[in-house]
Amino acid sequence: MKSLLELFASVKSFAAAGIGILMGLIVAGIMLALASFITAKISGAWVSTIRIFGKTGQKDKRDADRIWHRDKFVLTPKVILRVSPGGDYADELKKMNTSLNLITFMILSIYAFIFLFLTWRQYSFGATILKYSALFVAIETVLLIIKFARFSLRKGSQLEMFCQERLNELRNGAPLENLNMSIPDGVIDKADRKGKVFYYHLCFSKSLINRNYTALNGIVRQIDAALRKNGPKSEYVDERLCSIGYYDILFYSSYINPNPKHAQRIYTFIRPTIEADMDVNGRRVLAYYQFYILKQAQAAAITLSQASQSLQNVDKEVFVPAEINLERRLLEELQNNMTRIISPGSFTRPIIENTYDDVPLI
Repeated sequence: MKSLLELFASVKSFAAAGIGILMGLIVAGIMLALASFITAKISGAWVSTIRIFGKTGQKDKRDADRIWHRDKFVLTPKVILRVSPGGDYADELKKMNTSLNLITFMILSIYAFIFLFLTWRQYSFGATILKYSALFVAIETVLLIIKFARFSLRKGSQLEMFCQERLNELRNGAPLENLNMSIPDGVIDKADRKGKVFYYHLCFSKSLINRNYTALNGIVRQIDAALRKNGPKSEYVDERLCSIGYYDILFYSSYINPNPKHAQRIYTFIRPTIEADMDVNGRRVLAYYQFYILKQAQAAAITLSQASQSLQNVDKEVFVPAEINLERRLLEELQNNMTRIISPGSFTRPIIENTYDDVPLI
């Protein structure tokens, strides 16, 4: 009888610990989301994306309402902040990240201290749950301190700074055709994923404006490699901030070098994002995909009209003049091709030798 009671007590304690850790995970996620909302209030940032359960809501700074759509299920809310790109973008981004880390640290510390203090010598089932949840949050707090220390000491990615300088040149009216994208050896290897996607997206845009379609093949390979978790045969990362890289691949596989299998796989992966994206680049890429891959001319015409409307009301804090010019040309190009397709022999599009088929996509 005694052994059964001891077994029951150990199982009960184990269950309480497990529930407590799960509770701590949920609490930490909720507090991080809360800290993000507070940060948005006190800094120049805004909440661009909210993911909770099976829904994602996206909103640009100028939008009055948030657009919601279905997405992958997540247990804890995830909030993504954005700052307006500009001459002081790096400073604004650092201010946002510093504020977010400090506010999160403060909220997590208060929770961990209160419940560890109240339950440390308590051994009831409920007290054990709260104790382990507080221990989990305390560990998260320590990890946050380490992360913040690394962020504070980090001088910044050389590639990110390079890309921001190029973006500022474009914002000041420099032509995209002549943008200098030469970087020193080794800079790419030291950059993080977002820095690589940012850099290759600028290279993609420059080649596209110059109609250097052959160069796009190698650039798209680099974007694809940067977007994978662990090497060329691994799955893609699920980071909405890297969506511009997926857009480039989808546009390339739909129009420049048509590959239905690649295009459909990329579209399936980013479908919630691109369907909800009403900005000109998102609508433009979707219109090309609908017209060239899905062969849905009517749907493409509707999406193209939405892209043209977005172009007329484009947010110039987000899109620089060179990007606007490129988007305008690509929309006109699609419109012209859609019109000319009814005349046999007059329909053309850029086709290059396909050397991209051997890259496995999920």
